[in-house]
Amino acid sequence: MIHAEGGALQLDGQALGDTRQRYTQLGVELGHQLTPRHQVMLALSHNVDTDNAFHGSQALLRLARVW
Repeated sequence: MIHAEGGALQLDGQALGDTRQRYTQLGVELGHQLTPRHQVMLALSHNVDTDNAFHGSQALLRLARVW
C-alpha cells in the first residue's frame, strides 16, 4: 500500500484553495530472474482513494538486462 500527499498549487506566490493532492494505492509486484543477466517484472496497482488526483489502475511490465 502506498499513501502520498502532494503540495498545494500556487499562483503568483498565493496558494490556490483545494488543490492539495492525496491518494492511496494498492498493488502487487512479481519478478523473476530469467537468466543471471535478465529479469522480468510485472506490477499492477489501483488507486483506491483519491483527492484531486488521477483515479485509476496502472500496469508495468519491465525487462531488465544487467551488464
